[in-house]
Amino acid sequence: MARRAPPPVRFGRDQGAQSTTGPIDGLDPSLREQLAAYSVSLAGRLPPEAAHMFLSWWIRLYGLLCMEVLNQLDFAFSDLRPVFEDCLRGMCGELGLDYEPAD
Repeated sequence: MARRAPPPVRFGRDQGAQSTTGPIDGLDPSLREQLAAYSVSLAGRLPPEAAHMFLSWWIRLYGLLCMEVLNQLDFAFSDLRPVFEDCLRGMCGELGLDYEPAD
């Protein structure tokens, strides 16, 4: 099966592109300020919108991993692989990418 090329991901209004995570204008002002400060600390190499996406996804993946390691989901799941795969599939879907699990 042929893989689709990922769509270009561009951030920032100065390029005329929209953020793939939606405008951060709708976020809590404190969160916007923190994302902007993080972007500045990286000399602007990661715009606040991209930082928001990166950190949101990192929290989701790391959180799921911690929940698995600490057996915090044993009450509901005996096998977390499909849960993890579903998380990755959802994240790829947010970017319009097809997700094919590695077997």
